Amino acid sequence: MKHCLICLNCKKKFEPNIFILRCEDCNSVVKVDYKDPPKDEISLLDSLLESKLSSLGEGNTPTIHLNNFAKKINHNSVYAKLEFLSPTGSFKDRGSNILLNVAKKFGVNEFVEDSSGNAGASLAAYASFMNIKANIFVPSSTSQAKKEQIKVYGAKLFSIDGSRNDTTVSAEKYANNNDILYLSHNLSPYFSEGMKNVTYEIIKEDLLFDHVVLPVGNGSLLIGMYSAYSALQKLGVIKKIPKFHGVQSEMVSPLYNYFHSLPWDTNQARYTLASGIAVSNPPRIFEMSESIKKSKGIVVTVKEEDMIYWKNYLSKNEGLYVEVTCSAALAGLYKLLKEKIINSNDKVLIPLTGTGLKESK
Repeated sequence: MKHCLICLNCKKKFEPNIFILRCEDCNSVVKVDYKDPPKDEISLLDSLLESKLSSLGEGNTPTIHLNNFAKKINHNSVYAKLEFLSPTGSFKDRGSNILLNVAKKFGVNEFVEDSSGNAGASLAAYASFMNIKANIFVPSSTSQAKKEQIKVYGAKLFSIDGSRNDTTVSAEKYANNNDILYLSHNLSPYFSEGMKNVTYEIIKEDLLFDHVVLPVGNGSLLIGMYSAYSALQKLGVIKKIPKFHGVQSEMVSPLYNYFHSLPWDTNQARYTLASGIAVSNPPRIFEMSESIKKSKGIVVTVKEEDMIYWKNYLSKNEGLYVEVTCSAALAGLYKLLKEKIINSNDKVLIPLTGTGLKESK
C-alpha cells in the first residue's frame, strides 16, 4: 500500500477508499498520506493508482509572461499559467481526472456531485468517457453556458434555487435518498492531489517564483500546489517555497475572515460575479488557511468592479479571455503591490483557472 488516508484532526489512518470523505471518529476531513512522497507526476500516479491512467489530455498548460499587465501595474515579472486551456476549459480537469480514476478503480458506476459550474462540467466530461453516470447539482444562478456544457456530456443536471451551500445540501440529500455515492470534489481527499501536477510542471520548467496569487473558493488548487511544494522542499528538490496569497470577493469571504480571526456566517454571503469562488462554507478551510500561513502568505478580498476591470483589461491587452473568478487574482495582486506585501521585483505567478467562454454576460 503506497498511500493511506489520514484525518487532519485526530490523525486516525484509513486504508485507501473513495467512499471516505470524513473521519468516522471526529468528522473532520481527511487527506492523502504517502509512504514515499511523490516528486513528480509519474510517482504521484503510481502511488495513487498503481495502474494505467485514463485521461482526456489535461495538464502541461503553458506559462507565459504578462508583459502589458506587468507594465500597467509597474511590476517587472508577472507570469500566468493558462489553466483555462484544459479540455473542459478549467483547471478542475486535473482533479477530476485523478478523482474519477480512483473512483473507477473502486468500481463506482454512478455518483452525485455539487458545483458552481466548472467542476460539475469537468466531472461530467470525465465520467462520460469512463462510462460512469453523473448527477450534477448547480445553483440556478450558474451561467447557462456551464449548464449546457454539463448536459452535453450526458450528465443529469439539477438546478437548485438559493445559495451555493443550498446546492450542496440538496446534493447530499439526493445521494442519501437514492443510495448513490456523494463524490464531492470539495470533500474528497483525492481531488486536490491532481492539482499537485501544476507544481511539478513549474519545477520541471525550472521556473522559480516568489509568490503565487490565486482565487480561492474551496481551495483545491491552493492545497494541492502548496502540498507539492512543501514535499519537494523536504525531499531537497527545491530550497524555497513561494508565498501563497489567497484572493476572495468582498461578497463571499469565509477564508479571509477565518484567516484574520473575524466572525463569519454563511448568511453574510452576497451575490458575486466570481461564481467559482462563491463558496460560503468551504469544508477544508483550516487546511487552506494553514497552507497560506506556512508559506508566509496572506488572504485579501477585492471589489466586484475591480475584478470586472481586470477581466476586461486582460482581454483587450493580453488577448486572454478568462472568467471573472480568474481576474480576482489580478485585482488581488494589484492590491498586494499597493500594500507593499509584494515588491515590484518579485517574481509572481497567477494561475488563470477558467475560460470566459463559459460565462454569461
